[in-house]
Parts: sequence; structure tokens; C-alpha cells
Amino acid sequence: MKRIEIRGQSVDLLPEKLVYLPAQKTLLVADTHFGKAATFRKAGIPVPIGTTAMMLAKLTEVIRRTSATRLIFLGDFVHSSTQTKVDFTDELIAWRDQHETIGLTLVPGNHDRGFKNLATELKMDVQSEPLVQGAFSFCHFHQAGAETQKFTPQQFTFAGHVHPAVNIQESTNSSLKIPCFAIANDYMILPAFGEFTGCHVIKFSDYQQVIAVADNRLIKIESTSSRQSTR
Repeated sequence: MKRIEIRGQSVDLLPEKLVYLPAQKTLLVADTHFGKAATFRKAGIPVPIGTTAMMLAKLTEVIRRTSATRLIFLGDFVHSSTQTKVDFTDELIAWRDQHETIGLTLVPGNHDRGFKNLATELKMDVQSEPLVQGAFSFCHFHQAGAETQKFTPQQFTFAGHVHPAVNIQESTNSSLKIPCFAIANDYMILPAFGEFTGCHVIKFSDYQQVIAVADNRLIKIESTSSRQSTR
């Protein structure tokens, strides 16, 4: 875990690629893309089985460890329309039944179309973006520039959508793409939580801090990828 201060409040970055807000007992989760693997299998593309169960088990463990009472999903909760059930939806409903006291809120993303019926079954509160709570706001896609004018200067925004990553040089001829938290002056882009998602390499100079996630560790990336300090 790495604790930072934002707008006078403690914010915990977790190696599970989540953010925890201790004062609100709230976990922030971006881009789960539940059902992506199932959608591929339905289309006849052979992909691994068990990603949904793996993600749900990880959420259960983090909830237990932090005593969180609420989860806010920052969009792309599902990968595609759930109007036609595929195998992952039953797993989600069973997980929800085991965590019925936890508040679930979704700020929908571009993939969350046709989600209404499942949201009802999951007893999930669906809010349009930006969701504003005190000094913080929550959205799916935070576009730097003119689009951010809908947020007040006092608010710090948490977002997803980008699936941010950095390239870590392994040797002269090879590098690794590592998911990261990308932190600017007034917003943070969370790494994708989904086990079956891609990554987008960010422009390092656009952010004040970049914290990579690798092997259950948080690694602060310096201005050049060859210099790192483990936290």
C-alpha cells in the first residue's frame, strides 16, 4: 500500500490496482470489464476460464482487509451488453448475495450498454458522471483540457477508461508494459482492474506521479524508466 494526501485527505493506492478512501470507507475500481473473456468464448475464441472468479475473490479479500462499506466502479463494469446472459452474470449475482451489505455504485462507461437489468439484480446504484462527493469527483473518462471545465478547481477527480501503463526497460532490446496509477495535479487515472484487459502506455510528462503495479508491489517510476524506487 502507498498512502498519499489529496485535498487534505488520505488516499491509499493498493497493489490490487484499487484505490481506498479511508475516511469514506470506499474502494474505487476502474475497468473491470466483467464478461470480456465470456464474450470472446461465446464468439468461438478460446480464452482462459476463471477470470471473473479471480477478480471477485480479489475484491472480497480487499473488502475484508480494508473493512470497506462501499465500492464505486469507475465505468466499464461489464465489457458488452448483458441483455443476453452469458456465464459470468450468475457469478456476479452469487457474489453480490454474499456481500449484500456493501454499497455498490457505478458511474457508467462506454462499455456499460444494456446493463440496466443486471444492475437491478446486483442492487447497484447507477449515477451519471461526474459523481461529486465533497472534495472528490468520480467519472469514467477524464479528458485533460476543455472537457475538465465541468469539474470545479476544488475537486480532485478519479477516473478510468485509459488502462494506463508504462514501459519498463528490461534490457537494451526488451521492455515490459506495466499497469500504473497516473496522477496529475487535479485528477488520477486508475489502472484497469480487469484480468483480461489491455494497457495503454501513457506520456510520462503529463503526470506528476506515476506509480506502477508489478508482482503485488507498488513502484514509483522516476522521470526516466531506468530509475525506480520501490514503496
